[in-house]
Amino acid sequence: MTAVLLALASALAYGVSDFLGGVLSRRLHFALVGCAAQVAAVACTAALLALPGTPAPRTGDLLWGAAAGVGSAVGSLALYRGLARGAMNVVAPLSAVGSAALPVLLGLALGERLPAAALVGVVLALPAIWLVSRSAGTGPAEAAGRGLGDGLLAGAGFALLFIGLERAGDGSGWWP
Repeated sequence: MTAVLLALASALAYGVSDFLGGVLSRRLHFALVGCAAQVAAVACTAALLALPGTPAPRTGDLLWGAAAGVGSAVGSLALYRGLARGAMNVVAPLSAVGSAALPVLLGLALGERLPAAALVGVVLALPAIWLVSRSAGTGPAEAAGRGLGDGLLAGAGFALLFIGLERAGDGSGWWP
């Protein structure tokens, strides 16, 4: 039950931060918004590390955590830049699918096997991106042109975040 509550809290935090980041990126420079988000993340992590029972960090965990931090920063900056440019309908789905699909592809390359339903989901995500990113009055080429690079970069950054956290392992606590 604790894992479910933590997952729901995480989903809520990501949703709220993405929404607020997108709104603020239209009013302030996207890099300032991204920097504020990273500072908030460091502050929250420092508070968690101060809790009793936090395990001592291992070098490998810290290195994977650093890679995850780079991915988080790159993903956030690209996402906020794309949202600031007004390409939300392209940037958001591309970053979401990229952040999920790239770790899946890495896992497959490393020998992991997914159930058939999961593979079907990955394949169905591609036309879903196209359908979601189309806006009224624009063709696929116009929609894809707005925010394509930002969405792909955000997805790759967030994928690195998830891969780094997964590679650090469960025993690393809050350090990564």
